[in-house]
Amino acid sequence: MTLATYLDAKGVDVRIIDMELDYGLPLNENGEKKLINHFIDDIFFEKIDWIGFSTTTHDHCQTSVNLALAVKEINPEIPIIFGGYQATITTEDLLKKYNCIDAVVVSEGERTSFNIHQRIVNGQSIFTSKIKNLAFRNNDSIMFSARGSLIDLAKIPPLKFEFLENMDKYPIMSLLSSRGCPFNCAYCTEQIMRNRYRVEPMKKIARQVKVMQELNSVRNMGINDPLFGINSKRTKQICQILKDANYSFAYETRADVFKPSMLPEIQKTGGEVMLLGLESTSKDTLLRMNKFVDESCYHQYIQNATKLIDMCFQHDVTPMLSLMLGYPGDTLIDLQSTVDFLNKSIALYSRYYPDEDAGPGLMICPHIVFISPQSRLSYQLNDYKKKGLSYEEGDLFRPTMVKNPSSKLKHTAVLNYKKKLLMLSKITPKTMDRLMRLVWCDFKKLIEHDPTLVTNDILSTLSAYQILVKSNRKLH
Repeated sequence: MTLATYLDAKGVDVRIIDMELDYGLPLNENGEKKLINHFIDDIFFEKIDWIGFSTTTHDHCQTSVNLALAVKEINPEIPIIFGGYQATITTEDLLKKYNCIDAVVVSEGERTSFNIHQRIVNGQSIFTSKIKNLAFRNNDSIMFSARGSLIDLAKIPPLKFEFLENMDKYPIMSLLSSRGCPFNCAYCTEQIMRNRYRVEPMKKIARQVKVMQELNSVRNMGINDPLFGINSKRTKQICQILKDANYSFAYETRADVFKPSMLPEIQKTGGEVMLLGLESTSKDTLLRMNKFVDESCYHQYIQNATKLIDMCFQHDVTPMLSLMLGYPGDTLIDLQSTVDFLNKSIALYSRYYPDEDAGPGLMICPHIVFISPQSRLSYQLNDYKKKGLSYEEGDLFRPTMVKNPSSKLKHTAVLNYKKKLLMLSKITPKTMDRLMRLVWCDFKKLIEHDPTLVTNDILSTLSAYQILVKSNRKLH
């Protein structure tokens, strides 16, 4: 959306196709093939200078490759450009394996995409080092142009939502008020995508929210900044803008950047769900993750996390705790540390809400560790293998997954701890109501759009899930 808005402001005729929300959700074996055919039929008679594919995840990458192959079959001359997080960290593999991809935009793509467009419409080759942030084939080699400076976010206009062809299918809006991250966690690839933290101008954010308010009656917002709250004054200003527009919202943050004292005020402006990137409470694990520079920061990290969770309970905010289980080098002691911490949180919750159906609830979200290409962790694997690490090698479409984190911790034990942690969640009617308003799409409308994309089994599952939600029964 940001890319399209930038190009549109430069006078480029742009169209966005959101595959799932424009065509339907492929939930059976023939679903993706049908969507690809729909895509080809849709664009067949359009005058196309080039096509860009956004690849945020492995799944996006696989779908994008399949679409690119289909496009090249009907018109090999259309330039195909990939970009986004997944393309940035797998650039060489993509270009070596798939000739249907002509070039990859590495890092941010606004200026690079405009330069690509200018050269294409002027009949010039895009395979040149004159375009910054670009990778392409040169005979048997992969060439990378120089990295350009990061764009001034003030030069990108507020998002133009007119590009979304089915606005009624978006039950939640999204706001990104910053880019980048000043931290350097070992498992993360943000520093590969962009190496500097920047914020959007406050006036632009206000205009953006006003545009959203006018175009869509939805009043649910997801703030996608991974470090929401890192600047107290700025955070309160954003929350006030959302309050004035009558939005309720969820937000992400780190356990050591959000000041607990801010939470009551933010709750009053509509902040009702906090996704807290806790990851672990083991000092050794957090040090291996490079969550902080030395162990002297550990106690502050845990104290702040404890206080944040306490304040959530006191002020009717639903905390969602993100946890990484089985990080390379972990032992049972590390996992048990996190379980002990959460048991204390559950005991605290029960003191505030003796009635188990009362209160905002507590969502515990444990996940198995995946190893991203080009992350610091990916370069540490040989050292961890000497300590018993084993993993399931991934590829372009499937992430590399940690199996045995160490010689002292096996995969089965990690899975058992994952089940144990899931069972600790406190799911109340208010929890379910809030979570359902955070779902990224209206599944009912997607299914009604094209029922042939869905199997009877999936329909039955979705129906059972809806009944479960409506009855507010416990998931565990």
